[in-house]
Amino acid sequence: MIDSLEKKYSFIGMSKKEVYSILENVKDHICTYDYEDTNQICYATYEAIMRNDFYCLYLNENGIVMKTDYRSVR
Repeated sequence: MIDSLEKKYSFIGMSKKEVYSILENVKDHICTYDYEDTNQICYATYEAIMRNDFYCLYLNENGIVMKTDYRSVR
């Protein structure tokens, strides 16, 4: 799912508002976590009892996406 999102959208350079506009229209997502204190938007791509996978977007001080990454929490 994230691969198809990345092919369709280039998140780098987008504002936080633009990212949320795209993510709220994606029907397959489980949930989105917004960490204001660390300037991250983490989008849950898989959720289970012992594992959570996230697609994280890192924002600069102006709320613009500077990089993206995958993160797995076990």
